[in-house]
Amino acid sequence: MQKSKENQGSIRVKLADGLKRITCQGSKKRTGIYVNSETGESDFPKFEKIPRMLLSEFELGHHEGSFEDPTNTEKQVIFGDMNSRHQSRRQVLPRTTGRQSKQIYKQEVSKPVLRYKQIRLMIHKYGDTIKGVAELLKMSTKTIRKILMKYKDPQNRHEELDEQIIVRSKSHKKYPKEEEYIKFIQEVARNPSFDRLNSVSFIINKMHGKFGAEKNFKRTTVYSWMKKAGLKYRKAKYNIRPNKNEFLLNQAQQFHLWKMSKAIFEKKMLIFLDETYVSNQTLPTKLWFLASEDPKVNIKPKEHRATIVAACSMKCWESFQVIFDSIDSVHYAIFLLTLHQQLSEKYRGFELVFIYDNARAHIGRQCRELFSELPFVRQPAYSPQLNLIEYAFSHFKREYRKQIMVKDRQVSQEQLVFLTMEKVGRVHFNQARWEFHEFLLKKMKNEIL
Repeated sequence: MQKSKENQGSIRVKLADGLKRITCQGSKKRTGIYVNSETGESDFPKFEKIPRMLLSEFELGHHEGSFEDPTNTEKQVIFGDMNSRHQSRRQVLPRTTGRQSKQIYKQEVSKPVLRYKQIRLMIHKYGDTIKGVAELLKMSTKTIRKILMKYKDPQNRHEELDEQIIVRSKSHKKYPKEEEYIKFIQEVARNPSFDRLNSVSFIINKMHGKFGAEKNFKRTTVYSWMKKAGLKYRKAKYNIRPNKNEFLLNQAQQFHLWKMSKAIFEKKMLIFLDETYVSNQTLPTKLWFLASEDPKVNIKPKEHRATIVAACSMKCWESFQVIFDSIDSVHYAIFLLTLHQQLSEKYRGFELVFIYDNARAHIGRQCRELFSELPFVRQPAYSPQLNLIEYAFSHFKREYRKQIMVKDRQVSQEQLVFLTMEKVGRVHFNQARWEFHEFLLKKMKNEIL
């Protein structure tokens, strides 16, 4: 039993001819690794799927990276160069403001106007009965008789009566305990178990349990009571994305900022690595909230959760893989070593620099020994704003939620992630890169000045 546990999810390192030969084995359910193979400037990336490798071998040579803190004069040169690149990209890629999706406005259709003349013609000219006209126009027979009596009055002129508009007021059934019902709705809305999506049906069921199942509560009437109780159908704010505006750099983060900026200035190929979590849980855009409430919803999507480990460069998405579980050091090593092998061939002549955060799967003992000779830059703690892939993931998740709301049930989660990656494409990635550059320049300018 112990041998089987050791074999599952293990990394073995062997030295042969001065090179490290690494054997990775993992048992978790995961897809193959998708690597971006495009070379053109198309809006949609082209991913090729590498066959799934439960047992993989990689050979690594010796790599070194120069990541010294630049001097003050070098900082001025680096900042000027990055600022000029940023402004040149601004002319090519205008920054969009507000929502990316188009706003669709409902076309206002004017309601038909009903006049006295139509009632007179239907009765006298076409020979309809008062009861038939009332059923057709959904009016009371009493109102129609009052209109016909006005035509019999000799003091009223028929031409003036024909142009008069019939004001139709909605007749609602009077409930003697309306105030009590409104207070009860307010109590239900303050309860944490309040169903904010299907609120009308939820409240009717609660009212039947409180006031008796024999009560006939109409949906339109309950809807009007909900509005009187202060409930509004508002756009929900999901507490998912962290606030990137208020972020002060400490000494370690400033040092990391200039290391990364110097590598960009020296035209090294930066590869940003991270993982994110997605699920098949649909998120509605609007929910019911009290007017005094903040429409925020904390979500913890645990059901049908999948891990997406991905990598991107300053140019585009480079690779991704879907793991139907949490990630560990074994699968992270398989993904990274496969990526290193592919990108070394794709970007020949460039020095690859991998940037990763402090997740447990990234900084474990096995990974430290495995990647000791690779040029890695480790992010300071609690600094996601200094990683480009975090900005790209925000656009990816936004498109993923749009896809999941309209997806077919036959589409698997792997296909859904693949379609979203293609949908994000180059345009959305350029937008994320713009936000990342803008943040870096803002922090660099504050430090220099």
